[in-house]
Amino acid sequence: MTKQITDDLAQALWETLLLHSTKGRLRYGDITAIACEFGLTTKAVTRVWKKGIRSMGDRVAAVVKAGWSRRGRKKVDRAELCKRVA
Repeated sequence: MTKQITDDLAQALWETLLLHSTKGRLRYGDITAIACEFGLTTKAVTRVWKKGIRSMGDRVAAVVKAGWSRRGRKKVDRAELCKRVA
């Protein structure tokens, strides 16, 4: 049931959450229903909602891009590494 949220999925999720919201608030059970609809956990949906609300504070279009692409070990050029070792 868990998966990595891509930028496109996060944007679609944010737009769905906005459609269900009234004056910046969601009704009881909306997050659970949307999580089931997208096949995500409620925590992931809540994270996208909070990120969108935080970026909407300046009244600009919300940016809800996934941050998972910047994580992990940095990529190393294997050919360059082999030249240095040899």
